[in-house]
Amino acid sequence: MIRYLNKPSVSFLFIRNLLGITIILFVYNCGSTSTSDTIKIDVEVLHPAKVNLKEYPRIAIGDIIDEENPESKHPRDIADQLTSILVSSQRFEIIDRYKIDKILEEHNFSISGLSEHLSAAELGKFLGAGVLVIGRISQDRYSENIQTNFEGAISRLLPSSLLGFGVAGAYGSNTEDYYTNPFLWLLVIKDILTLEIDRKAEYRLSANIKFIDIQTGKIVYSEIFTAENSDRKKGSLISSPAEIDSSKLYLSCLKDISEQFLKTIGSYTIDDTLTFQTDSLLSQVKLATDLLEVEEIEDGLKIFEGMASQETLDNSVKAKAFYNLGIAQILNHKYKDALANMKKALHLNPTSSRYKEAINIVKEYEQRKKQVDEQQ
Repeated sequence: MIRYLNKPSVSFLFIRNLLGITIILFVYNCGSTSTSDTIKIDVEVLHPAKVNLKEYPRIAIGDIIDEENPESKHPRDIADQLTSILVSSQRFEIIDRYKIDKILEEHNFSISGLSEHLSAAELGKFLGAGVLVIGRISQDRYSENIQTNFEGAISRLLPSSLLGFGVAGAYGSNTEDYYTNPFLWLLVIKDILTLEIDRKAEYRLSANIKFIDIQTGKIVYSEIFTAENSDRKKGSLISSPAEIDSSKLYLSCLKDISEQFLKTIGSYTIDDTLTFQTDSLLSQVKLATDLLEVEEIEDGLKIFEGMASQETLDNSVKAKAFYNLGIAQILNHKYKDALANMKKALHLNPTSSRYKEAINIVKEYEQRKKQVDEQQ
C-alpha cells in the first residue's frame, strides 16, 4: 500500500490520471499500425542481365591490359576474378585460354585482330559460337591525404581581440589574458597537441570491358565498370592517424567490379517494396500481407480476391480492394490480371495518382520478367 506524507489535492490527482491516460494512448498508438493507411512489404525481384548472351554458349576471358602500367598484376587479378564469376554462374562453357592462344599462334592471329571479320571467322571455325571478353584498365589510382582543421582551431584558440571579432574566444576576449595567465596558455597548448588530424584515402578502379563475337568479330556489348572505395583514420599531433591499407581498398574495388560483371551476364535479384492500402472495411489486409511475406502467395491472394468480390463496398473502398489484389498478383506473375485490376481501381477512383502509377509498375514488372525469360 502506498502511503502519502501529504494527501494529494484533487487537481494533482486529475493531472496524474490524465498524464497516465495520455502515456497509455501514446504507447498504444506507437505500437499500432491502425493509424497508417498503407502496409509495405519487402520483396526480392528478379532483374534481367544487361546483355542477352543466350546465343553464346561458350565464353572466354581474353587479355585485360593496363597501358599505363604494363608491369601491374591488376589486369591478371581482374581476368582471374571474371573467370571465377563465370565458373560459379554455371551458365556457360568456359573456353580454356590456353586453347585460344594456341589457335591464335598457329594461324598468326592476335586478340587485337579479332575485330577483323576474317580473323574472327577463322577462329570461330575452331571454337564455335561464343564470346571473348577483353578489357583495358582505364584508371587504377590510389590517393591519400592528411587534413588538419587549422582554421577551426585558430578561431577557438585566439582571443577575439586578435581575430577582430566581437565574439569572445574560447579562453577570453582580451589579448592581455593570454600574456598574463599561464593556465590559459596550458589550455592552448593542450588544444594544439590534440588538434584533430584526418588521414583520408580513396581507391578508384575502372576497366573498359568488351564482349566480342568470336565468329563475326563484332562487339556484342561494351561497358566501363567503375568502383570506388575509401577509408578514413583520425589522429592528432601527438598521435598520428593509423596507416590505411590500400590493398583492402583495392580488393574491395575488384569485388565491386566482379559483381557488376555478374549482373551484366546473368539475371540477379534486387530489393523492392510493395505497398498495400488499408481500410476499416478491409479488415483482412494485414493477414493477407503477412501470408505474402512468408511466401504463402496463393493463400494471401485468396484473401485479397475475397475482399475485392464484396458487393457492398463503396467505390473508394472497392478501388483499394482491386488495387491490393493487383499488387499481390505481381508476386505470382499474373500481370494481365494485375493490370486489369489496376484499371478497375482507376475507373472507380479516376483522380488517384497511386492507381495511375500502379499501372506503370505492373508493366515494368511484366517487361522485366519477359526479358529474364528470354535470357534463359
